[in-house]
Amino acid sequence: MLPWARAATAMGTILSAALVLAVALSVTQSRAPTNGFAWLGTIDGGDDDRSDYALAEPENDVREISVDRGDTLSGLLIAEGADPNDAKAITSALSPVYDPTGLRGGQTIRLTFEPPAAMNRHGRLAREAALSARPLPDLHQTLLVVELNPRADRAISVRRDADGSYHAEDKVKPLKAVGVRAQGVIEGSLYLTAKDAGIPDGVIVDLIRIYSHAVDFQREVRRGDHFDVLYTKYIDESGETIRGGAIDYAELTLSGDAKPLFRYTTEEDQSTDYFTPQGTSGKRFLMRTPIDGARLTSGYGLRLHPVLGYTKMHKGVDFSAPTGTPIMAAGNGVVEKASWFGTFGRYVRLKHGNTYKTAYAHMSRFAPGISEGARVRQGQVIGYVGTSGRSTGPHLHYEVMADASQINPMDVKVPTGTSLSASELVAFKLHADKVRTVLDNWGKEPALVAQGEILRAKLLP
Repeated sequence: MLPWARAATAMGTILSAALVLAVALSVTQSRAPTNGFAWLGTIDGGDDDRSDYALAEPENDVREISVDRGDTLSGLLIAEGADPNDAKAITSALSPVYDPTGLRGGQTIRLTFEPPAAMNRHGRLAREAALSARPLPDLHQTLLVVELNPRADRAISVRRDADGSYHAEDKVKPLKAVGVRAQGVIEGSLYLTAKDAGIPDGVIVDLIRIYSHAVDFQREVRRGDHFDVLYTKYIDESGETIRGGAIDYAELTLSGDAKPLFRYTTEEDQSTDYFTPQGTSGKRFLMRTPIDGARLTSGYGLRLHPVLGYTKMHKGVDFSAPTGTPIMAAGNGVVEKASWFGTFGRYVRLKHGNTYKTAYAHMSRFAPGISEGARVRQGQVIGYVGTSGRSTGPHLHYEVMADASQINPMDVKVPTGTSLSASELVAFKLHADKVRTVLDNWGKEPALVAQGEILRAKLLP
Protein backbone atom coordinates (compact mmCIF):
# COMPACT_ATOMS: atom_id res chain seq x y z
CA MET A 1 0.00 0.00 0.00
CA LEU A 2 1.24 3.44 -0.83
CA PRO A 3 2.45 5.60 2.07
CA TRP A 4 -0.27 8.18 1.62
CA ALA A 5 -2.93 5.42 1.70
CA ARG A 6 -1.52 3.97 4.91
CA ALA A 7 -1.61 7.44 6.51
CA ALA A 8 -5.22 7.99 5.46
CA THR A 9 -6.27 4.63 6.90
CA ALA A 10 -4.54 5.38 10.21
CA MET A 11 -6.15 8.80 10.41
CA GLY A 12 -9.57 7.30 9.83
CA THR A 13 -9.04 4.77 12.59
CA ILE A 14 -8.00 7.52 15.04
CA LEU A 15 -11.02 9.68 14.18
CA SER A 16 -13.40 6.73 14.61
CA ALA A 17 -11.93 5.90 18.02
CA ALA A 18 -12.15 9.55 19.13
CA LEU A 19 -15.81 9.71 18.07
CA VAL A 20 -16.67 6.53 20.01
CA LEU A 21 -14.85 7.88 23.11
CA ALA A 22 -16.65 11.21 22.88
CA VAL A 23 -20.05 9.54 22.65
CA ALA A 24 -19.24 7.27 25.60
CA LEU A 25 -18.08 10.18 27.71
CA SER A 26 -21.13 12.26 26.79
CA VAL A 27 -23.45 9.46 27.96
CA THR A 28 -21.50 9.06 31.21
CA GLN A 29 -21.41 12.77 31.91
CA SER A 30 -25.08 13.26 31.08
CA ARG A 31 -25.93 10.96 34.03
CA ALA A 32 -23.71 12.86 36.45
CA PRO A 33 -24.99 15.75 38.61
CA THR A 34 -23.34 18.25 36.23
CA ASN A 35 -23.20 17.76 32.45
CA GLY A 36 -19.81 18.62 30.97
CA PHE A 37 -20.91 17.87 27.38
CA ALA A 38 -24.00 20.05 27.04
CA TRP A 39 -23.34 20.42 23.32
CA LEU A 40 -24.33 16.74 22.89
CA GLY A 41 -27.80 17.31 24.35
CA THR A 42 -29.43 17.28 27.83
CA ILE A 43 -31.56 14.83 29.71
CA ASP A 44 -35.30 15.51 29.68
CA GLY A 45 -36.31 16.95 33.06
CA GLY A 46 -39.77 15.37 33.14
CA ASP A 47 -41.63 14.30 36.26
CA ASP A 48 -40.74 10.63 35.93
CA ASP A 49 -38.51 9.23 38.68
CA ARG A 50 -36.24 7.02 36.60
CA SER A 51 -33.68 5.28 38.79
CA ASP A 52 -30.94 6.12 36.25
CA TYR A 53 -31.11 9.76 37.28
CA ALA A 54 -32.12 9.46 40.97
CA LEU A 55 -29.79 11.27 43.38
CA ALA A 56 -28.49 9.63 46.56
CA GLU A 57 -30.78 10.13 49.56
CA PRO A 58 -29.28 13.05 51.55
CA GLU A 59 -28.78 12.63 55.29
CA ASN A 60 -30.43 14.72 58.01
CA ASP A 61 -28.47 17.75 59.13
CA VAL A 62 -27.60 17.29 62.83
CA ARG A 63 -25.97 20.13 64.80
CA GLU A 64 -25.10 20.90 68.40
CA ILE A 65 -25.23 24.54 69.44
CA SER A 66 -24.14 26.20 72.67
CA VAL A 67 -26.35 28.66 74.53
CA ASP A 68 -24.80 32.01 75.42
CA ARG A 69 -26.04 34.25 78.18
CA GLY A 70 -29.12 36.14 77.01
CA ASP A 71 -29.98 33.76 74.15
CA THR A 72 -33.60 32.78 73.54
CA LEU A 73 -34.69 29.43 72.13
CA SER A 74 -36.63 30.88 69.20
CA GLY A 75 -33.75 33.22 68.36
CA LEU A 76 -31.27 30.36 68.32
CA LEU A 77 -33.51 28.21 66.09
CA ILE A 78 -34.11 31.00 63.59
CA ALA A 79 -30.39 31.83 63.52
CA GLU A 80 -29.70 28.20 62.57
CA GLY A 81 -32.10 28.38 59.61
CA ALA A 82 -35.43 27.25 61.05
CA ASP A 83 -38.64 28.78 59.77
CA PRO A 84 -39.85 31.44 62.27
CA ASN A 85 -43.28 29.77 62.37
CA ASP A 86 -41.65 26.45 63.26
CA ALA A 87 -39.56 28.13 65.95
CA LYS A 88 -42.72 29.58 67.47
CA ALA A 89 -44.52 26.21 67.33
CA ILE A 90 -41.56 24.44 68.96
CA THR A 91 -41.43 26.98 71.80
CA SER A 92 -45.17 26.56 72.38
CA ALA A 93 -44.92 22.76 72.41
CA LEU A 94 -41.99 22.89 74.87
CA SER A 95 -43.59 25.30 77.35
CA PRO A 96 -45.85 22.78 79.17
CA VAL A 97 -42.84 20.62 80.16
CA TYR A 98 -39.98 23.14 80.32
CA ASP A 99 -39.80 26.92 80.55
CA PRO A 100 -37.87 28.04 77.43
CA THR A 101 -36.66 31.12 79.33
CA GLY A 102 -34.79 28.77 81.68
CA LEU A 103 -31.95 28.18 79.21
CA ARG A 104 -28.56 28.57 80.88
CA GLY A 105 -25.35 29.89 79.41
CA GLY A 106 -23.15 26.98 78.36
CA GLN A 107 -26.09 24.61 77.90
CA THR A 108 -26.02 22.51 74.71
CA ILE A 109 -28.97 21.99 72.35
CA ARG A 110 -29.03 19.32 69.63
CA LEU A 111 -30.93 20.14 66.43
CA THR A 112 -31.91 17.73 63.66
CA PHE A 113 -32.92 19.33 60.34
CA GLU A 114 -34.29 17.76 57.21
CA PRO A 115 -31.94 18.42 54.29
CA PRO A 116 -32.76 21.68 52.44
CA ALA A 117 -35.76 21.36 50.12
CA ALA A 118 -33.53 21.88 47.09
CA MET A 119 -31.58 18.70 48.03
CA ASN A 120 -34.64 16.43 48.15
CA ARG A 121 -34.29 13.91 45.30
CA HIS A 122 -38.05 13.50 44.98
CA GLY A 123 -38.61 17.10 43.89
CA ARG A 124 -38.33 18.50 40.36
CA LEU A 125 -36.39 21.46 41.71
CA ALA A 126 -33.69 19.15 43.07
CA ARG A 127 -33.15 17.29 39.79
CA GLU A 128 -33.13 20.40 37.64
CA ALA A 129 -30.77 22.21 39.98
CA ALA A 130 -28.44 19.22 40.20
CA LEU A 131 -28.35 18.56 36.44
CA SER A 132 -27.91 22.15 35.35
CA ALA A 133 -25.69 23.29 38.28
CA ARG A 134 -27.95 26.28 38.83
CA PRO A 135 -27.60 28.02 42.24
CA LEU A 136 -30.09 26.78 44.83
CA PRO A 137 -32.72 29.15 46.26
CA ASP A 138 -32.34 30.40 49.85
CA LEU A 139 -34.86 28.19 51.66
CA HIS A 140 -35.56 27.54 55.35
CA GLN A 141 -34.78 24.04 56.54
CA THR A 142 -37.43 21.92 58.17
CA LEU A 143 -36.55 21.35 61.83
CA LEU A 144 -37.39 17.78 62.82
CA VAL A 145 -36.11 17.45 66.41
CA VAL A 146 -34.89 19.73 69.21
CA GLU A 147 -33.18 18.00 72.15
CA LEU A 148 -31.88 19.42 75.44
CA ASN A 149 -30.81 18.09 78.84
CA PRO A 150 -31.59 20.55 81.66
CA ARG A 151 -30.24 17.97 84.13
CA ALA A 152 -28.00 14.94 83.84
CA ASP A 153 -30.99 12.69 84.55
CA ARG A 154 -33.54 14.51 82.36
CA ALA A 155 -33.88 14.54 78.55
CA ILE A 156 -36.42 16.73 76.75
CA SER A 157 -37.14 16.61 73.03
CA VAL A 158 -39.59 18.33 70.68
CA ARG A 159 -40.40 16.34 67.51
CA ARG A 160 -42.18 17.20 64.29
CA ASP A 161 -45.25 15.11 63.44
CA ALA A 162 -46.35 14.05 59.95
CA ASP A 163 -48.91 16.87 59.83
CA GLY A 164 -46.24 19.51 60.52
CA SER A 165 -47.14 20.08 64.17
CA TYR A 166 -44.73 19.54 67.08
CA HIS A 167 -45.04 17.59 70.33
CA ALA A 168 -42.74 17.49 73.39
CA GLU A 169 -41.39 14.45 75.23
CA ASP A 170 -39.99 14.66 78.76
CA LYS A 171 -38.01 11.64 79.99
CA VAL A 172 -36.51 11.41 83.47
CA LYS A 173 -33.90 8.73 84.01
CA PRO A 174 -34.75 6.58 87.06
CA LEU A 175 -32.16 7.09 89.78
CA LYS A 176 -31.41 5.24 92.97
CA ALA A 177 -30.46 7.05 96.18
CA VAL A 178 -27.42 5.60 97.91
CA GLY A 179 -25.91 6.61 101.22
CA VAL A 180 -22.19 7.36 101.13
CA ARG A 181 -19.62 8.11 103.79
CA ALA A 182 -16.40 9.83 102.72
CA GLN A 183 -13.40 10.56 104.93
CA GLY A 184 -10.03 12.05 104.16
CA VAL A 185 -6.94 13.91 105.25
CA ILE A 186 -6.71 17.36 103.69
CA GLU A 187 -3.80 17.84 101.31
CA GLY A 188 -3.68 21.36 99.91
CA SER A 189 -7.32 22.46 99.75
CA LEU A 190 -10.48 20.88 101.09
CA TYR A 191 -12.04 21.08 97.62
CA LEU A 192 -9.31 19.12 95.84
CA THR A 193 -8.96 16.53 98.60
CA ALA A 194 -12.72 15.93 98.73
CA LYS A 195 -12.81 15.61 94.93
CA ASP A 196 -10.06 12.99 95.10
CA ALA A 197 -12.22 11.13 97.64
CA GLY A 198 -14.96 10.85 95.00
CA ILE A 199 -17.37 13.41 96.47
CA PRO A 200 -19.50 15.05 93.72
CA ASP A 201 -18.83 18.73 93.03
CA GLY A 202 -22.25 19.84 94.27
CA VAL A 203 -21.73 18.07 97.59
CA ILE A 204 -18.28 19.64 98.00
CA VAL A 205 -19.72 23.11 97.39
CA ASP A 206 -22.40 22.42 100.02
CA LEU A 207 -19.76 21.21 102.46
CA ILE A 208 -17.74 24.37 102.04
CA ARG A 209 -20.88 26.48 102.26
CA ILE A 210 -22.12 25.04 105.56
CA TYR A 211 -18.72 25.57 107.17
CA SER A 212 -17.90 28.93 105.61
CA HIS A 213 -19.85 30.70 108.35
CA ALA A 214 -17.57 29.52 111.13
CA VAL A 215 -14.34 28.52 109.37
CA ASP A 216 -11.77 30.78 107.74
CA PHE A 217 -10.62 28.49 104.95
CA GLN A 218 -7.63 30.73 104.33
CA ARG A 219 -6.13 30.71 107.82
CA GLU A 220 -7.70 27.78 109.69
CA VAL A 221 -7.56 24.83 107.26
CA ARG A 222 -4.12 23.20 107.19
CA ARG A 223 -2.47 20.15 105.67
CA GLY A 224 -3.23 17.13 107.84
CA ASP A 225 -6.71 18.26 108.96
CA HIS A 226 -9.56 15.74 108.57
CA PHE A 227 -13.06 15.63 107.13
CA ASP A 228 -15.87 13.09 107.56
CA VAL A 229 -19.04 13.43 105.46
CA LEU A 230 -22.25 11.39 105.35
CA TYR A 231 -24.29 12.24 102.24
CA THR A 232 -26.65 10.85 99.61
CA LYS A 233 -25.77 10.42 95.95
CA TYR A 234 -27.97 9.36 93.04
CA ILE A 235 -26.85 6.67 90.59
CA ASP A 236 -28.35 5.36 87.36
CA GLU A 237 -28.97 1.74 86.38
CA SER A 238 -25.33 1.26 85.39
CA GLY A 239 -24.11 2.51 88.76
CA GLU A 240 -22.79 5.81 87.42
CA THR A 241 -23.11 8.76 89.80
CA ILE A 242 -25.45 11.30 88.21
CA ARG A 243 -25.61 13.88 90.99
CA GLY A 244 -25.05 14.39 94.66
CA GLY A 245 -27.73 14.85 97.28
CA ALA A 246 -27.96 16.34 100.74
CA ILE A 247 -25.26 16.17 103.39
CA ASP A 248 -26.74 14.67 106.58
CA TYR A 249 -23.65 14.93 108.74
CA ALA A 250 -20.26 16.56 108.39
CA GLU A 251 -17.28 16.94 110.63
CA LEU A 252 -14.18 19.03 110.03
CA THR A 253 -11.30 18.48 112.43
CA LEU A 254 -9.02 21.50 112.30
CA SER A 255 -5.81 21.44 114.35
CA GLY A 256 -7.33 18.69 116.48
CA ASP A 257 -10.59 20.58 117.11
CA ALA A 258 -13.62 18.61 115.79
CA LYS A 259 -16.50 20.70 114.40
CA PRO A 260 -19.50 18.39 113.76
CA LEU A 261 -22.69 19.62 112.11
CA PHE A 262 -26.01 17.76 111.80
CA ARG A 263 -28.64 18.42 109.14
CA TYR A 264 -32.02 18.82 110.83
CA THR A 265 -35.51 19.88 109.76
CA THR A 266 -37.43 21.61 112.53
CA GLU A 267 -40.86 20.36 113.53
CA GLU A 268 -42.18 23.88 114.14
CA ASP A 269 -41.72 25.44 110.70
CA GLN A 270 -40.17 22.60 108.63
CA SER A 271 -37.06 24.67 107.88
CA THR A 272 -33.81 22.79 107.29
CA ASP A 273 -30.45 23.91 108.61
CA TYR A 274 -27.19 22.59 110.05
CA PHE A 275 -26.72 22.58 113.82
CA THR A 276 -23.93 21.95 116.29
CA PRO A 277 -24.41 19.13 118.85
CA GLN A 278 -25.65 21.83 121.24
CA GLY A 279 -28.48 22.81 118.87
CA THR A 280 -26.99 26.10 117.67
CA SER A 281 -27.23 26.91 113.98
CA GLY A 282 -23.91 26.78 112.18
CA LYS A 283 -25.08 29.59 109.91
CA ARG A 284 -23.98 33.19 110.19
CA PHE A 285 -25.32 36.20 108.36
CA LEU A 286 -22.21 36.32 106.12
CA MET A 287 -19.66 33.65 105.31
CA ARG A 288 -16.16 34.44 106.47
CA THR A 289 -14.57 33.53 103.15
CA PRO A 290 -16.39 33.23 99.80
CA ILE A 291 -13.80 30.99 98.14
CA ASP A 292 -12.04 27.72 98.92
CA GLY A 293 -8.44 26.75 98.27
CA ALA A 294 -7.30 30.35 97.88
CA ARG A 295 -4.27 32.10 99.36
CA LEU A 296 -4.62 35.51 100.97
CA THR A 297 -2.16 37.67 99.06
CA SER A 298 -3.14 41.18 100.07
CA GLY A 299 -4.93 42.38 103.18
CA TYR A 300 -7.09 45.38 103.96
CA GLY A 301 -5.35 48.75 104.43
CA LEU A 302 -2.54 50.85 102.96
CA ARG A 303 -0.26 49.01 100.55
CA LEU A 304 2.13 49.57 97.68
CA HIS A 305 -0.08 49.08 94.65
CA PRO A 306 1.37 46.29 92.44
CA VAL A 307 0.39 48.05 89.19
CA LEU A 308 0.40 51.77 89.98
CA GLY A 309 3.62 51.65 92.00
CA TYR A 310 2.59 53.97 94.85
CA THR A 311 0.98 53.55 98.27
CA LYS A 312 -2.80 53.35 98.05
CA MET A 313 -5.64 52.29 100.34
CA HIS A 314 -6.74 48.72 99.62
CA LYS A 315 -10.40 48.55 100.63
CA GLY A 316 -10.75 44.80 100.44
CA VAL A 317 -8.73 41.60 100.52
CA ASP A 318 -7.24 39.61 97.64
CA PHE A 319 -7.33 35.83 97.37
CA SER A 320 -5.02 34.23 94.82
CA ALA A 321 -6.54 31.17 93.13
CA PRO A 322 -6.43 29.47 89.72
CA THR A 323 -8.61 30.87 86.96
CA GLY A 324 -12.03 29.24 87.07
CA THR A 325 -12.13 28.65 90.84
CA PRO A 326 -15.77 29.05 92.00
CA ILE A 327 -16.68 32.22 93.93
CA MET A 328 -19.63 31.97 96.33
CA ALA A 329 -22.13 34.53 97.60
CA ALA A 330 -21.19 35.41 101.18
CA GLY A 331 -24.86 35.66 102.18
CA ASN A 332 -28.44 35.67 100.97
CA GLY A 333 -29.17 38.77 98.96
CA VAL A 334 -29.96 40.49 95.69
CA VAL A 335 -27.56 41.17 92.82
CA GLU A 336 -27.13 44.94 92.72
CA LYS A 337 -24.56 44.97 89.93
CA ALA A 338 -23.13 42.32 87.58
CA SER A 339 -21.14 43.85 84.75
CA TRP A 340 -17.77 45.20 83.71
CA PHE A 341 -16.83 47.86 86.26
CA GLY A 342 -13.74 49.85 85.24
CA THR A 343 -10.49 48.60 86.77
CA PHE A 344 -12.41 45.92 88.70
CA GLY A 345 -13.15 44.08 85.44
CA ARG A 346 -16.06 41.65 85.71
CA TYR A 347 -17.65 42.65 88.98
CA VAL A 348 -20.59 41.54 91.14
CA ARG A 349 -22.05 43.47 94.06
CA LEU A 350 -24.65 41.90 96.36
CA LYS A 351 -26.97 43.64 98.79
CA HIS A 352 -27.66 41.79 102.05
CA GLY A 353 -30.52 43.46 103.90
CA ASN A 354 -30.33 47.14 104.78
CA THR A 355 -26.81 47.27 106.21
CA TYR A 356 -24.35 45.04 104.40
CA LYS A 357 -23.11 44.67 100.83
CA THR A 358 -20.35 42.47 99.41
CA ALA A 359 -18.38 42.91 96.19
CA TYR A 360 -16.37 40.47 94.05
CA ALA A 361 -13.98 41.67 91.33
CA HIS A 362 -11.70 40.52 88.48
CA MET A 363 -13.88 37.52 87.57
CA SER A 364 -13.22 35.48 84.45
CA ARG A 365 -16.95 35.04 83.96
CA PHE A 366 -20.28 35.27 85.75
CA ALA A 367 -22.20 32.18 86.80
CA PRO A 368 -25.43 31.45 84.86
CA GLY A 369 -28.38 33.52 86.08
CA ILE A 370 -26.27 36.18 87.79
CA SER A 371 -27.68 39.49 86.60
CA GLU A 372 -28.99 42.66 88.17
CA GLY A 373 -32.05 41.98 90.34
CA ALA A 374 -31.48 38.23 90.68
CA ARG A 375 -31.80 36.73 94.15
CA VAL A 376 -28.97 34.55 95.42
CA ARG A 377 -28.60 32.28 98.41
CA GLN A 378 -25.64 32.00 100.70
CA GLY A 379 -22.98 29.74 99.23
CA GLN A 380 -24.37 29.92 95.69
CA VAL A 381 -21.69 30.15 92.99
CA ILE A 382 -21.91 33.63 91.46
CA GLY A 383 -18.78 33.67 89.30
CA TYR A 384 -15.30 32.35 88.73
CA VAL A 385 -11.82 33.64 89.50
CA GLY A 386 -10.08 35.51 86.71
CA THR A 387 -7.78 38.43 86.00
CA SER A 388 -10.07 40.89 84.22
CA GLY A 389 -9.61 44.62 84.70
CA ARG A 390 -6.45 46.03 86.28
CA SER A 391 -4.90 42.86 87.60
CA THR A 392 -1.48 41.22 87.71
CA GLY A 393 -2.80 37.65 87.84
CA PRO A 394 -5.84 35.49 88.62
CA HIS A 395 -7.33 36.39 91.99
CA LEU A 396 -10.51 37.48 93.76
CA HIS A 397 -10.73 41.00 95.17
CA TYR A 398 -13.38 40.81 97.92
CA GLU A 399 -15.01 43.72 99.75
CA VAL A 400 -17.53 44.03 102.57
CA MET A 401 -19.46 47.28 103.00
CA ALA A 402 -21.44 48.33 106.06
CA ASP A 403 -23.66 51.37 105.54
CA ALA A 404 -21.90 52.06 102.21
CA SER A 405 -18.38 52.13 103.73
CA GLN A 406 -15.80 49.41 103.16
CA ILE A 407 -14.70 47.49 106.25
CA ASN A 408 -12.09 44.77 106.78
CA PRO A 409 -13.72 41.48 105.62
CA MET A 410 -11.47 39.44 107.91
CA ASP A 411 -12.53 41.32 111.06
CA VAL A 412 -16.21 41.91 110.36
CA LYS A 413 -18.52 40.92 113.20
CA VAL A 414 -21.83 39.68 111.89
CA PRO A 415 -24.81 38.10 113.66
CA THR A 416 -24.45 34.39 114.48
CA GLY A 417 -27.03 31.66 114.02
CA THR A 418 -30.01 31.03 116.26
CA SER A 419 -30.48 28.23 118.78
CA LEU A 420 -33.28 25.67 118.83
CA SER A 421 -36.11 26.08 121.29
CA ALA A 422 -36.30 23.72 124.27
CA SER A 423 -38.92 21.47 122.65
CA GLU A 424 -37.06 21.38 119.32
CA LEU A 425 -33.81 20.64 121.12
CA VAL A 426 -35.23 17.38 122.50
CA ALA A 427 -36.24 16.18 119.01
CA PHE A 428 -32.93 17.31 117.55
CA LYS A 429 -30.90 15.33 120.08
CA LEU A 430 -32.89 12.19 119.27
CA HIS A 431 -32.12 12.79 115.60
CA ALA A 432 -28.42 13.33 116.34
CA ASP A 433 -28.32 10.03 118.24
CA LYS A 434 -29.69 8.23 115.16
CA VAL A 435 -26.95 9.77 113.03
CA ARG A 436 -24.28 8.63 115.48
CA THR A 437 -25.74 5.11 115.40
CA VAL A 438 -25.41 5.03 111.61
CA LEU A 439 -21.81 6.25 111.88
CA ASP A 440 -20.91 3.77 114.62
CA ASN A 441 -22.32 0.87 112.59
CA TRP A 442 -20.96 1.92 109.23
CA GLY A 443 -19.44 -1.15 107.64
CA LYS A 444 -20.82 -3.48 110.31
CA GLU A 445 -24.37 -3.68 108.95
CA PRO A 446 -24.21 -4.12 105.16
CA ALA A 447 -27.95 -3.63 104.84
CA LEU A 448 -27.54 -0.05 105.95
CA VAL A 449 -25.14 0.62 103.12
CA ALA A 450 -26.56 -1.55 100.34
CA GLN A 451 -30.06 -0.13 100.33
CA GLY A 452 -30.91 3.18 98.76
CA GLU A 453 -32.49 5.84 100.97
CA ILE A 454 -30.53 4.52 103.94
CA LEU A 455 -30.15 7.96 105.40
CA ARG A 456 -33.78 8.89 104.96
CA ALA A 457 -34.92 5.57 106.47
CA LYS A 458 -32.54 5.59 109.40
CA LEU A 459 -32.36 9.27 110.22
CA LEU A 460 -35.99 10.31 109.93
CA PRO A 461 -38.59 9.44 112.61
